[in-house]
Parts: sequence; C-alpha cells; structure tokens
Amino acid sequence: MTRYINYIKDAIIQLYKGRFINFIQSEWLSYLQRSRYRKLQKGNQKWSNYKKNNRQTILFPLGSGVKIYLFPDSELSRLIYLDRFEKSEQSFIKRFLAKGDVFVDVGSNIGLFSLIASKIVGKSGHVYAFEPCMKTHERLRQNIGLAHSRNISSFALALSDEESSLRLRVSNDGFDAWNSFVDPSVKSSFEDETVQTIRWDEFARRHFLLSKVTMMKIDVEGWEMQVLRGAEYTLSKPDAPVLQIEFTEQNCRANGYTCRDLYHALSDFGYQLFTYNPEKNILISEPLRETYPHLNVLAVKNLEAVLQRIK
Repeated sequence: MTRYINYIKDAIIQLYKGRFINFIQSEWLSYLQRSRYRKLQKGNQKWSNYKKNNRQTILFPLGSGVKIYLFPDSELSRLIYLDRFEKSEQSFIKRFLAKGDVFVDVGSNIGLFSLIASKIVGKSGHVYAFEPCMKTHERLRQNIGLAHSRNISSFALALSDEESSLRLRVSNDGFDAWNSFVDPSVKSSFEDETVQTIRWDEFARRHFLLSKVTMMKIDVEGWEMQVLRGAEYTLSKPDAPVLQIEFTEQNCRANGYTCRDLYHALSDFGYQLFTYNPEKNILISEPLRETYPHLNVLAVKNLEAVLQRIK
C-alpha cells in the first residue's frame, strides 16, 4: 500500500512541476520492461521444466494451425519457445508471401521459416529448404513430416559459389543455429562435418526454377557472399527474388570480407536495402553503415510491388 501512496505523491509532484507527461511515459516504459522481464523469467522456467520432462521433442504451436517440434538440447528451440527469435522477419514473410509463391530457405535449420511459408504459399506454391548439417536436416525432416507438407522439398546441401565438398563447423552442444564454414560466432563445442555444396543458379536450372522464385531467406553465418556469387544469374535479373539476408560483422570478417562489401554486392545486383517495421508495416531504407553487429536486411528490386503485397 505504501508503494502506491508514494507513486501517487510522485505523480502529483511531477504534475505540479509540469513534467507529468514525461513521468507517465517513464513509468509506463519501466512497467513494460518489468513485465517483459517477468514474462522471460516465467518462460525460461517453463522451458527448463519441459527439458526435464521431454528428452526428445516438444510440440509447439506457431499460430495459424502451424506446429513445430522443438528440441530440448537446442538454443534456437529455446528462443522460438520464448517467442524471441526474429519476430519482425516472421511478420514480413507472413505479410509478403501469397498463395502460389516459391520460397527458398537457405539455412533452414529445423524449418521455422519453411513451415510458416509452406502454410501461406499453399498447394500451388512450393518451399525449397537447404540444411546441410546431417543431424539438423533430420530434425527439419521431422518437422516437414509433422506438417504433412507436400509443398516443402528439403536438401542436405549448402549453397555456395561452386559445387564441392566443404568442412562445416557443427555444434555438438545445442548451438547448431550457429554452424558455419568459418569460425563460429558463439562459444561452443564444435566438430567438423563434411557437407556438399552447390551453386543456386545450377540448382535452379536443374529444378526449372529460373525466374520463378518469389523470396529467398539467407542465413548462413558468414557464407552470404558465396551464396550471392553462386546466384549471379538469378540475382542479376530484373525479376530477381526479394532477399532476407543476415548482416553480421563478426561472421563476415571471419570469411575475409565486411558487411559493407555485402551491401555493395547487393547494390551491384540492383537491389535496394531496407529493414521492416512490423508495428507500422513499413519498409525503412537501410543506409550504408560503418559496421553491422547483427541485422537482417531486406533486399528489394521492385519496391512498389513489395509495398502492394504487404499493404
């Protein structure tokens, strides 16, 4: 009771000093922060309880009738469970994609974006999911089976700038979302796994997908430049797909380039770069920055067409 009396006293003082609006805004922000913290703590506790009682998988609803298996040993699964993983990116895909579209998920992991896209594009559309890590790809296959999705094709391949075999650094303690061809950006226990790579342009030619892809999501932990180089024909065309691509400075530098180089490469293909604000449902022009700690960027060629889709 004393707490609320003191709160009212503070409010009256601020009102008298003409700072009442600022006081209310500050208190509201503080309340939201406390509320989010309590929600996070509650979620972490619930996740811990799930891990104790579910050694294999956890069935988790994503909304709109879509469900996904989460895995107790996976940090990505924990973030999805806590509703803290790439929410604005999910929102954009839900607004942008439509029935009949073709979505390419490069670095699919357990299939979060693939499952969301599958539901939207429907029977007349298709999803192509790439996940080279053997263990993670098997989990992706489990989720495709759970969804009974006949419009998702998964491939245990990595996209690159040549067709070859490469060493993938694979986490063996739950950080498989950070598996990488370069030095991983998280502290974890990693081991080597040999995986097969292919150029996107060659894959698209074999599967009759040239000029048919609506959107590509590229999340490959520092291997983005190689993916772009392997898709030069596709990305150079006026009808090139919209890209959602990760800019993380540490990952890029581990591979010998910078996020500014990545920005210039996309610009050379004719793309404009944006970020998405889901609350206002708008695209915000993304300037060339000195550095990018971590940001998922949208690369767009036909801005008007994108705005028409998401309105």
